[in-house]
Amino acid sequence: MARPIKGIRHGSIYLLDRLYYQAYVKSDLLNSAPFMEALNFSVGVLGNLERLRRIGIAEPFRISTGLFVESHVQFKGFGVSDLFFASKHGEDFYYSRYAKVNLICSKDYCPTPIYRGVPFFQAPLYNRLDIYYEFRSSFAKIRTQFVYNLMSDYTTTQDSYQVYFTVALDSYDLLNFILRKVHR
Repeated sequence: MARPIKGIRHGSIYLLDRLYYQAYVKSDLLNSAPFMEALNFSVGVLGNLERLRRIGIAEPFRISTGLFVESHVQFKGFGVSDLFFASKHGEDFYYSRYAKVNLICSKDYCPTPIYRGVPFFQAPLYNRLDIYYEFRSSFAKIRTQFVYNLMSDYTTTQDSYQVYFTVALDSYDLLNFILRKVHR
């Protein structure tokens, strides 16, 4: 057992250990429908191991595991993607206790608050539906995307939505495109 640090109570929380894991099987069905741009399906396990370390007390790891199913279809730039996650109690087992964690600070340093993980997966049931249009050129990818999130704790349901507009430029291809136009 470690010696207690002067001024810190026995049993005080000083660190959160967390290890995320994901194992899945994915099927790319593009060969059966070559006219599509994307057509795939995956199923797997998503979870984490976590424990709160305490001064002088050995804490076991808690295991949070859930099953997920994901599918993605894209045709002529239009796409739909869906992710469904189900578990007994969601990830981040200690989430409700994070606000009560007293950080151990010195006079010159105080650590940042504990990383809270991906908030959507804290719900035991989570579904994410993405609907988008993606334009591609030789040097750019422009995507307009609507995301609908649905979360439930088996008694209540909450939903939210997000809208994204993303522009991704490939600077190498963009420079080549400009140079070809200039040298004509």
